[in-house]
Amino acid sequence: MTKDRTNDPIEWLTSPQSLLPFIEMALKDKSDYAVAVHMGCGSSSFGEFVLEQPNVSKVINVDVDANVVQAMQQRSEALGLNMQFACLDFRTERVPADDASIDLVLDKSTLDCTLCSDTSTAALLFEVYRILQVNGTYLMVSFHQQSLLRPLLELLPWTLQHYTMERQVESLSGEPLPPHQGHKTPLNVFLCTKSANANHLDATTEQLTERIHQVNDVNA
Repeated sequence: MTKDRTNDPIEWLTSPQSLLPFIEMALKDKSDYAVAVHMGCGSSSFGEFVLEQPNVSKVINVDVDANVVQAMQQRSEALGLNMQFACLDFRTERVPADDASIDLVLDKSTLDCTLCSDTSTAALLFEVYRILQVNGTYLMVSFHQQSLLRPLLELLPWTLQHYTMERQVESLSGEPLPPHQGHKTPLNVFLCTKSANANHLDATTEQLTERIHQVNDVNA
């Protein structure tokens, strides 16, 4: 009998386990009841893995695809996990979190998906910065080059740490594939931490969009 894999998570970029060192760095000195937001969660189990960490009490998963959100919510409820799901478009809607209330924002290639639109990139970064509390961290994983990503991230007043890592891609059966089998390009990982002296962003979404447009013009 074939197993129904409809609600099974898919990890096409890299496995959640491969990101553990960065998760631990991002959660260092955070509250014992830390709350995380997974932007563009898709059908990934990244949020589930983060929820397993000792000081994480809740994960809010956000995605624009209603079918995916519904399927992952059903999976979460079946597993009895303390996870919230929201189907929304961050370009026009707000994440269900107060200003400066979130300890950790997870982004596994969601920023990558916005890079063809300065407006979308600005909306994502603006919303991430809005919900992060002081000393909160934006953990961003990307297959794009650092030379493209860093100038965009440096537009916001947070502290950046940059790392590279080898991808750990899983097969459809959930088994890790051998390293470098068709996925040789390393990933870039940024930990962007909101500093105490820059709690509020001194720009509107429109102003941030213009800054991103200028940066992209220079790098074109």
